[in-house]
Amino acid sequence: MHNKLKYIDVIVPLSVEGVFQYSVNMDLIINIGQRVIVQFGARKLYTAIVVNISDKKTTKHKLKNILSSVDDSPIVNILQIKLWSWIAKYYMSNLGEIMNTALPSSLKLASESRIILNDEKLINKNISSREQKILELIRNGKSVTVRQINKKLSISDSFSVINQLIKKDIVTVHEHISEKYSPKYLNVIKIINDNEDLLSKTQKKLYKILLENNDVLILNDLIKETSISRSVFNALEKKEVISINKIPFSRIDSFNNKVYPINKLSSAQDNAYNEILKSFNEKDVCLLHGVTSSGKTEIYIKLIEDQIKDGKQVLYLLPEIALTIQIIKRLKKHFGSKVGVSHSNLNNSERVEVWKTVQNSDNATCSIILGARSSIFLPFDKLGLIIIDEEHDTSYKQQQPSPRYHSRDAAIYLASLHKAKVLLGSATPSIETYYNAQNGKYGFVELLKRYADIKLPKINSIDISKAYKKKQMQSFLSNDLINEMQRHLDRNKQIILFQNRRGYSKVLSCKSCGEAECCKYCSVSLTHHKINNNLRCHYCGYIKEIPSSCSSCSNSSLEMKGYGTEQICELLETIFTEHTIQRMDHDTTRKKNAYEEIIQDFQALKIDILVGTQMIAKGFDFENVSLVGIVDSDSMLNFPDFRSHERAFQLMSQVAGRAGRKNKQGSVYLQTSNPDHEIIRQVSTHSYINFYNIQLKERKSFNYPPFCKLIILRFKHTDYHILDEVSQKFAQIMRSSFKDRVLGPEYPVVSKIKNYFIKNILLKIEGNKSSSKAKKITSHVLEYMKKNKLLKQCVFQIDIDPN
Repeated sequence: MHNKLKYIDVIVPLSVEGVFQYSVNMDLIINIGQRVIVQFGARKLYTAIVVNISDKKTTKHKLKNILSSVDDSPIVNILQIKLWSWIAKYYMSNLGEIMNTALPSSLKLASESRIILNDEKLINKNISSREQKILELIRNGKSVTVRQINKKLSISDSFSVINQLIKKDIVTVHEHISEKYSPKYLNVIKIINDNEDLLSKTQKKLYKILLENNDVLILNDLIKETSISRSVFNALEKKEVISINKIPFSRIDSFNNKVYPINKLSSAQDNAYNEILKSFNEKDVCLLHGVTSSGKTEIYIKLIEDQIKDGKQVLYLLPEIALTIQIIKRLKKHFGSKVGVSHSNLNNSERVEVWKTVQNSDNATCSIILGARSSIFLPFDKLGLIIIDEEHDTSYKQQQPSPRYHSRDAAIYLASLHKAKVLLGSATPSIETYYNAQNGKYGFVELLKRYADIKLPKINSIDISKAYKKKQMQSFLSNDLINEMQRHLDRNKQIILFQNRRGYSKVLSCKSCGEAECCKYCSVSLTHHKINNNLRCHYCGYIKEIPSSCSSCSNSSLEMKGYGTEQICELLETIFTEHTIQRMDHDTTRKKNAYEEIIQDFQALKIDILVGTQMIAKGFDFENVSLVGIVDSDSMLNFPDFRSHERAFQLMSQVAGRAGRKNKQGSVYLQTSNPDHEIIRQVSTHSYINFYNIQLKERKSFNYPPFCKLIILRFKHTDYHILDEVSQKFAQIMRSSFKDRVLGPEYPVVSKIKNYFIKNILLKIEGNKSSSKAKKITSHVLEYMKKNKLLKQCVFQIDIDPN
């Protein structure tokens, strides 16, 4: 008698549309959110997430049975699945792509093909030397992966050799799936007997050390501290003097220091806190518009304390990993081990442990999660508050790979699922957020004075056009800025210099023909990195040695133009020879904990001048910084994007806000060739409202957000003729539905990346029109193009609400 079957819908971790149905024996207990092993395709095995259980089959085709269940209980909850579904629908992405983004790698298992020997008797004389090499690896019942074969044997085209062995029936390929995560254990020593008389001299020495040590006796630590070999410990265990036991150990940093009560809020902070609470009675989302150093973090801490007292979880989002280093210390000071961290610098096992700790909401550990954008995918089930600090920051929008979600907007939806509240915080809110607050969609609270009534920094514009003419420049630094830096250094103050370009120089060009050295795979010039003595593409990573002559005309008169953080540091080292100068950019923070080391050294006053890219502009609190220099303001203003002035205002205002945060007003020197530019004037006068009103008026005139929704349809192909043909055809079909709302196709500023030419179609949907209907029509056009093979192998991407 056959067992009755039930049916489950699962998500597989692949970029494929929809969910897939499998059958399950009735006696197997399966719950929504559990992982199961399924065969997908002809052979491959994957872990899939169960999203629906039914007693009805939804297809006429024969269904595959699941192979096994991985977990005893769900690793994903129903609210997470609802969030995934919303992101898939809103951002027009696949559930498999979201699963890939959401789950730590160690929770996504995929099978690997392993080669095993059928029977040694089948090996005959007609075996090639290359086949023989593979057979030597798999004798005696061993199995190997293709990767191991390639690594151990220098065989070109190993796949064809394996295929020959399969055809001869000598080997078989089978799929093997293995768990990637394993708990961490510590070897702990326990004294169990007093048999000192039986011990040697070295063993007695060790035994005495163990008796004197009152702490938990961890084997590896003791070996390092005493320089006594492991064999001596083993000997004591053999003589039953000690036992060595493995105990589970969390990879999440523990906190054993004293926890302090939270600070009393100032009068202004207390008013803002109460206004936020009042706003939360009427609205689920509130914007806190607080100037730099107004004490927004202290208000966040007070709100977090309220949630923890109510037994709730809190998600505190930050745009940069580097920011978590300072904030984590402030939070742990008050909340101890309740604070956990989640970001991309954690290894896979650490991410799994954070995931499992958050899932166990009865455990107070990690009830406050501090993290970057992907933290919204953690398995919260008692979420009470989401804080999104620096809500304007572009890092909250994922660019690659799909799903191209905005974590601020996704977090607002996540909060609605949990009936939680959202607090958006910024000194320079995005135009869209401020517009929503002004129009009553969000609550609105202002904090327009710095803590302790310290004045906002005085911003001075330096006209470098005049300075060059008067010969008052040392390379790209004005004498005014250099002299001001010296005055602050003489007072033992610290300085931040901001330049939003890493590397040594922007471009290597020919004096004769004017051609620049460009990337062979992208339509960008190569950046000179002096420390590695090469030219490098910041888009694809292509590296080229510095040529002795022009690649175009062979003339040897080459010159470096422009400057990055590396060249600024080099110049400063020749001017301020007695002072310590450090760089903080993508190149100096690649290693794990590199962020932390630089920030700690700067806080400990080991660094006098910190030169950095935009990562130093975001929310850092350095007490001793009295001067900020913005080396090249103009490069931020002259970018062909409707948001370029917004980005420039935000970035300059934020980096200026690092100056004079404690005790005394700070100074900012801003180098520009256009001191009368409206953005420069608005930054200099700290006039966000003036900036907002002008930008809003322009956006309304030209129909840009917040007055419309934007969708970018992106096409990529290695042949630009095919790209032109496909994108033009797509735009033509779209115009039949959307008329003049379709702009393009046009090449973007960087029109080729990694050998793929790029063209964009921009779709504008008015605020009073349905964006979901527009997405549906776009999907139908895409299906039509695919069905009629009109895409011609073009890579197609959709970006909803692009940055």
